[in-house]
Amino acid sequence: EKTFKLYPKDEFALFKELVQIACQHKLYPTMQRITYTGLVSKCLSGHRSEVEFNCFQACLLNNDFPNALRFIKEYAAK
Repeated sequence: EKTFKLYPKDEFALFKELVQIACQHKLYPTMQRITYTGLVSKCLSGHRSEVEFNCFQACLLNNDFPNALRFIKEYAAK
């Protein structure tokens, strides 16, 4: 019996593809949920800055300005 294994490189490619599909279909709440899930993924921790930027974009597109402002404050503090 074979088991499915997703490697970190593949997980990041899948993450980017899911974000892109959600954006293309204007599913901004879904895009925001996907990106927030990416923040807590251990496999995506090496791509933290790109995941955070995707979260920021998703917040803006979803008109979630309080969370977008939180990301701006975090960037400014770095």
